Amino acid sequence: MRFIALCLFAFISSPVAAQRGSAIPGKSAPLRSGVVEGDVYLVTKGGDVKKGAANEVVLLRVPTNLGDPFAALCRVQLDRSCRLYAADTLARSQMPLGDAQLRMYDLTMAHIRENAKNDVAEQRQLIREASFRSAPTGINAHYKFDGLPPGQYILFASMPLGDVIQDWFVPLNVLAGSHMSQDLDNATVHSGHWNCDTGLPFYDPYVPPSQSHMELHP
Repeated sequence: MRFIALCLFAFISSPVAAQRGSAIPGKSAPLRSGVVEGDVYLVTKGGDVKKGAANEVVLLRVPTNLGDPFAALCRVQLDRSCRLYAADTLARSQMPLGDAQLRMYDLTMAHIRENAKNDVAEQRQLIREASFRSAPTGINAHYKFDGLPPGQYILFASMPLGDVIQDWFVPLNVLAGSHMSQDLDNATVHSGHWNCDTGLPFYDPYVPPSQSHMELHP
């Protein structure tokens, strides 16, 4: 009996037994995923609540690797704007001085403003195409992302308020097993103006393409 007990003790203490009761060597246990959810809405100056129903919230992984594609798009847009302005200026120069030329100038300025709106729409679309995940808001203006790997993200969404489109670029740090509540509202809406002159409206550390975890067009 004493011999059997000694054999059992030796086996339990051995590396083989320890490995049977532990994880596979060289492989760590998978991290628990996180959850992020919230409502999308804005309160107007008059106190009315405008919900972002039937909308879409986009989740970007950081780094987004959008720096180079954004710069390339801006070069295309600048060339297009210059061509538009040059064509309108030429047409105006060929007109006699007077009311007709003034009307043509007003038309040129309207073209430039409309072109700028289209440029920002294309920039928003570029950001959406870089999304890691997207979630609809539905009729209750609520979004939810679950099963998120731990890491840093940016919540992006847009919503019209009157004649102006409001944007959100909210940074998140999702921890393993966390359940975060993050509303997109007046407190988190992007307050500044952004375009090709200002660059991307959020901090995006540069990562070489060989280390990228995101494909722009999956």
